[in-house]
Amino acid sequence: SCTMACMHASPGVRVLAVLLVAHARRVDGACGTRSCTTDVQQRDAGGSTCIARIAWLQRDQGLDERTACERVAVVEFPADCGGCAPLPVPSPTCDSIATDPQLCVSSPTCGVATNGCPASARPSGSTNDFRCYHALDPERVPLCYGYSEHGDFCSLDFKNCPHRPACTSWRFVNPSQCTQPVFNLWDEPTNTGHTFWRSGELWREFALQWSRELLTPTRTGKRLEVTTPGATRSYAEMGASLDDFFKACRPECDEPTSPAYISVLSLHVYTDAAGWGSTASPLGNAHYIVNGGGQPPVGPCELKHRFRDIYDHPRKVALTNLGFQGAAPSAADQVKLLKAFFATVHTQQGSCIDYVYYYAAQYYDEWGTAFNANQDNGLCSKASGWIQPNRPIIDTLNGMCAHGVGSGAYPSRASGASAAGTGSVSAPQVLKPARGAVPRTWMTPGRGSLAQQGGCATAGQNAGSYDEKWELSEPECRSACERRADCVAYEHAVLVSHSMGARAYMRCELHKESVTELVPLPGHVCFVKVGRP
Repeated sequence: SCTMACMHASPGVRVLAVLLVAHARRVDGACGTRSCTTDVQQRDAGGSTCIARIAWLQRDQGLDERTACERVAVVEFPADCGGCAPLPVPSPTCDSIATDPQLCVSSPTCGVATNGCPASARPSGSTNDFRCYHALDPERVPLCYGYSEHGDFCSLDFKNCPHRPACTSWRFVNPSQCTQPVFNLWDEPTNTGHTFWRSGELWREFALQWSRELLTPTRTGKRLEVTTPGATRSYAEMGASLDDFFKACRPECDEPTSPAYISVLSLHVYTDAAGWGSTASPLGNAHYIVNGGGQPPVGPCELKHRFRDIYDHPRKVALTNLGFQGAAPSAADQVKLLKAFFATVHTQQGSCIDYVYYYAAQYYDEWGTAFNANQDNGLCSKASGWIQPNRPIIDTLNGMCAHGVGSGAYPSRASGASAAGTGSVSAPQVLKPARGAVPRTWMTPGRGSLAQQGGCATAGQNAGSYDEKWELSEPECRSACERRADCVAYEHAVLVSHSMGARAYMRCELHKESVTELVPLPGHVCFVKVGRP
């Protein structure tokens, strides 16, 4: 392996030459592929051999072998060194990403989020005029989220009414008039002076007011699926917002037989020219949108696993706003994101996302002024004066979305088997707890499943026998009662001591005698354990 000139050189030079040649000659199979033969390695690539260039990138530039091989064989010298291109790394599948394969859905059902839906009034002059909605294939894009605009009865919203913090018009939305399978709660409540905690309390009130309508099956034969309020920013921040909402609405929103049951997590995710989440490229953003990120990683799969209901069944996940935003996003920008999103889902054979709504809406502030009017994201084209369909977006949605609502498999609450279709809950029924040993159905004594203000009492308005614990939240108090066989009911109260500087204390009572009555006490709630095994 030493040339004639090498043989006539000094011993030191001969040793050095042999070592360099040995380093630059590899056995077949370098770069992790058998096609990187010694012949390919020794080909000339701009004055140096392929393998010498790879070795230099590793030694002097600190690249790992795979990256160095890709640089030389794929990017710089594919014609000469292409045989050393590393084999592609298999893409992770949803089954490997999710903690439970049952969380995965083969393809999300599509919809659009726009200013009102077709079943409502049809205004003219809007940047998202209904004249273009007909261009969507109703089988491929069956869902619509209308932000409670123009007579939409399938959502509640604080934004589209004057004096947002004091807005009460949402209380008069009749769910029985909703023509969609999904009923959406408030859009990003923190942008309108509300908190997710307060939204949880307001949802309990709304569900009590409209309990009959929420429990009655729709024309599809199933109950409406109800989403959480729309959360946004990173997945970790969305998880914190949903934590607050569920703490305020539990236990009713966790119980499938309750009119306040929440079956879908509503998440708003966007990207822009700068990019967020993973990288600035549409594909990088799409990977973050589909799978999340961070340490520890948080994404749709993690949130779906975290927010299971009381029967240990995962809720669905809906990306209720998916779109490209920025100074003046074009239709081409929207198409890039949509294609990258669906390509990511297809490559990994599914995702934890059940529904995806393309963001086609025009955003208005509380005074009715259009925000970012230069965006070309609507169903109608900006170039046509909002009259003709925005073909790039329309064609992409029609071409990439799955057929039918609920096309992906989803576990049935009654049996745990796979089931297709919308509506996660049928007629109200008492289900056996998933873990068998823990009763998980709670009722207010004499009042039904929705909470009323009041303390627990036995027959004759007596307090009965109970154990008292302090500084437990209501969910912690409920859990403590669940774990004890002798606990038949719990009472939780937030007490304020004005002598201690208006400090608030939380008190939990674990009742051991049959609770049959409710004593009217502000700030107190009482729940009785039912359905005991």
